Amino acid sequence: MSASAIGNFLEEYTYEHLKESILEHVPDDVDKREGSIIFDAIMPAAYELSFYYYRLRMVLQQTYAETAVGEFLDLRAAEQGLTRSLDTAAVRRGDFATSRGEPLKVDIGTRFSTISKTGEGIVYKVSKPYLDPQGEEAPGAYLLTCEEKGTIGNEYSGDLLPVTYVTGLGTASMSTVIAPGRDVESDQDFRERYFEALHFRPFGGNIAQYRTYLQGIAGVGGQQIYPSWRGAGTVLVSIVDSQCQPVSEEFIRHVQEQLDPENLEGNRGDGLGIAPIGHKVTVVTPEVLEINIC
Repeated sequence: MSASAIGNFLEEYTYEHLKESILEHVPDDVDKREGSIIFDAIMPAAYELSFYYYRLRMVLQQTYAETAVGEFLDLRAAEQGLTRSLDTAAVRRGDFATSRGEPLKVDIGTRFSTISKTGEGIVYKVSKPYLDPQGEEAPGAYLLTCEEKGTIGNEYSGDLLPVTYVTGLGTASMSTVIAPGRDVESDQDFRERYFEALHFRPFGGNIAQYRTYLQGIAGVGGQQIYPSWRGAGTVLVSIVDSQCQPVSEEFIRHVQEQLDPENLEGNRGDGLGIAPIGHKVTVVTPEVLEINIC
């Protein structure tokens, strides 16, 4: 039985069907015309029974992962140890300078808004200093966390307006997406992940295990795993955000550190991350290919 057919046999139990079915059991020598005593007596029962069958069909559909939605799908998935991915807030890079172009120190918690023609800007809050690839604080650069969760925090780049007064502020701008925000996982995406977990068991550093790892990292959308891409033990991981867009270099480093960070000698594959010992993982993101249509 296909998913769309689950419970369809209950659809025939409509008010009209039940009414006719009940009247068939009434002897023909009894007045069964509309407005008669017996007709008026059975109508409320037929009406209530039709709703009963409607709800029964819904209960049946919510029993199976193929047709369950919302909290019922969550309950079914929980039996396999899976939970729906919740929405997360985008983390962006912000750069601040004085009117002379000198880097400006900004207090943690300072709030800035995007510039919107409609007047409904998105507010970001300074969360901590931005660190360069060497782990040093970049002057005038900070991480901004969107106060509204979801992919909406990934969209805007450009000048910012201070919500909190900042002494000496000349310019404020927001650029790189450090950690992409994501929306609550949809029923369809969660359902697909549920069946993938049933059919492809993660084990011993196989592809399914890497996919499971990556699905647990906030900001990672789609991924592609290339095993043995440069010989035995090498793994290439290509990731995009939840909107199928390339991710930033900072986010690549964030994922790299979780999967397979470098040891003190600058080598990988020691099992210092969640990748198995002996797996040298390289994290990349696709390049955008622009196609001009004339």
